[in-house]
Amino acid sequence: MQETSASKTTREELLKWAQEFLQSRGPAGFSFQDLADRLKIKKASIHYHFKTKNELFKVLIEKYRSSFLTWTESVESLSAPGKWQGFVELYRRFIQDKRRLCPSGAMSLELSELPAPLRQQLCDFQIEQRVWIEKMILQGQKEGFFMDQIHPRSAAILIGSALQGSLQIAKLHDSPVVFEKVMSELETLLKGPQK
Repeated sequence: MQETSASKTTREELLKWAQEFLQSRGPAGFSFQDLADRLKIKKASIHYHFKTKNELFKVLIEKYRSSFLTWTESVESLSAPGKWQGFVELYRRFIQDKRRLCPSGAMSLELSELPAPLRQQLCDFQIEQRVWIEKMILQGQKEGFFMDQIHPRSAAILIGSALQGSLQIAKLHDSPVVFEKVMSELETLLKGPQK
């Protein structure tokens, strides 16, 4: 069955609002009925696009992963400081935009409720991010931006954890200040003592 233009638009709107609800309410914080009410369509018509909520989540993760991979390609030629600032900016946008969590972080909050294939999809994406961060750390060490004494994998785990955690605390306090302080301290830590 070929999708019509209206059908594609409905699908795009469903994904847009599902991502909005996911990032602001969490996976269990919205239903197909919430999406139907928002789009002023019948709940049953959502099943034309997504048979289940988990299928919708699968597409959202794929979309987020694709966006991240496109972004990494766009910054490939940058120096480590440029990549670092760009990466932090990706997360800063979440907190500046209605104090939302990143989609994978939001789903991770209710990981035990997700089926194994979705959990694996989230883990695979997190590993891809971690590997990219490790490469950025190595590049930064070669360029003298990050100190040599840090282990790239440990630093990548620290960065990912600090980003996710600071988004949650900033959301809790309804303030981006927490995020900014954590990122500033993290950069200082990764650079080490300045000569």
